[in-house]
Amino acid sequence: MLVRGETKQDNYIFISETINNSFNFQRYSLACSIMDVLPTPTTTATNNKLFIKQLSSSYVLYGVNLLLMVLVTPFLLDRLGAEPYGIWLLCQNIATYFNLFNLGFLSNAIAQYATNTPDNTQARNQLFSTLFFSLVLFCSVSFPAYWYIHEHFDTLFKISTVHVLMAKNVFSVVYIAFVTLFLASTFDMILYYVLGKVITKNLIEIIRLLVLNGGYVAIILWGGEVFHIAVFYLIIQLIVLICLYVFAKRGVKLQLSFTHFNVALFKSFFKPGFNFLLLNLANMVIFAGDNIMISALIGVEQLVLFSLSFKLSDIAIRLINKIVDVKSPLMINYIKAKEYGLLKMEFNKLIYWSLGLSFVAMVLIALFGKMVLNLWLGDKYLFDNTIIVLFAIFVMVNSLYYVCWIFLNLTGQHTRLSYVVFIEIGLNIILSVIWSNSFGLIGIALGTLIASLLTSSWFAYWECKKYFKSHQANNRPLPDEQGAQT
Repeated sequence: MLVRGETKQDNYIFISETINNSFNFQRYSLACSIMDVLPTPTTTATNNKLFIKQLSSSYVLYGVNLLLMVLVTPFLLDRLGAEPYGIWLLCQNIATYFNLFNLGFLSNAIAQYATNTPDNTQARNQLFSTLFFSLVLFCSVSFPAYWYIHEHFDTLFKISTVHVLMAKNVFSVVYIAFVTLFLASTFDMILYYVLGKVITKNLIEIIRLLVLNGGYVAIILWGGEVFHIAVFYLIIQLIVLICLYVFAKRGVKLQLSFTHFNVALFKSFFKPGFNFLLLNLANMVIFAGDNIMISALIGVEQLVLFSLSFKLSDIAIRLINKIVDVKSPLMINYIKAKEYGLLKMEFNKLIYWSLGLSFVAMVLIALFGKMVLNLWLGDKYLFDNTIIVLFAIFVMVNSLYYVCWIFLNLTGQHTRLSYVVFIEIGLNIILSVIWSNSFGLIGIALGTLIASLLTSSWFAYWECKKYFKSHQANNRPLPDEQGAQT
């Protein structure tokens, strides 16, 4: 499960990570459009304090995620069994793709708010009502896809006959949870981007994580199964939807009404969102495609082994990427002020830090990853050290790509990258399918790594260098250069 667009706080590490990651990808795909609604740092001291607060907040939340993962995952795997747990992961991977039905509207709504929406209640209600009811429409459009997968679940994926009915029921509940999360994205973005309630958002996430994990453990202890876990997850999602709506309603005096729906605004959202949609689709296929291929070609039970083998690399990637996430508002400020010299300096610092930390993580995981996984989960899972090493290498590849990917989104230079990532998808699928026949899970992991090395990783960095070269004439002197000139 190779996460290519993970950002900010929504990371249910052990169960709901795929649904949340697909939504997290949307957040930074629209970051270049929200410059005017983010706080503007004014001094170096302010920048550092803001960075420390935001990074600390992210790491506290991630620490809660990590602790819960360590404590709860072995318990769930042991009590549920490999295939039922794999079905749970598979259903959420499938649900990831349903997020594509937003058609880039989330990105365009924030862009519209930041640049073209007058600062009055009526205009805001018109914008967010148009967005919300557009998402309601897109949910209804997604239903035929859900129904087809539901009716053909046993033929699309390799699942034991005894678990087919349970898998279909779980998928139905997960689909309803997707709809809930899909609609909640309107209020989530208002809370996070428009109102800037970072601490509030973190608190909601921490409470949600604790309640979810406690509920999962209680359900299993009381004899429950995967279906009961899915229902509980849905209930919590509904509660979160209500909470986010209340915060958004109070913060911007939100009034959702179909009378505020603007047809012209609805039509205007389509064209600008096309490239965002392509990039969303490409990244979701990359990070969820391996899981789908494993379920279809090898079996759901092997999906669990593949996912657990990636777990340590996943942790390293998330920890390193959060440094980039937290620095993004500062880069947005430099872009607004056309401080390209400072922007380049910040970009280079992130590249050096990310590559340095990822190199250390790569070495540690390659040397000790299998031992740590065996200590954590026991000897019942036969981990292949080759897969763990391949994932360790991917940590470094992803770190370079992620800094560049965020930067290209912030500067609005993501169009060409979206086309290249589609080439990566094709190459990834071809290599994974061919090599899986000979090497199994190793072939799928190797196919993903090679496809990334040959396409998006180097191209994204090259695009960033092109951007700085094109703005070289506009670079303002850095502070130390100004002092030398005087």
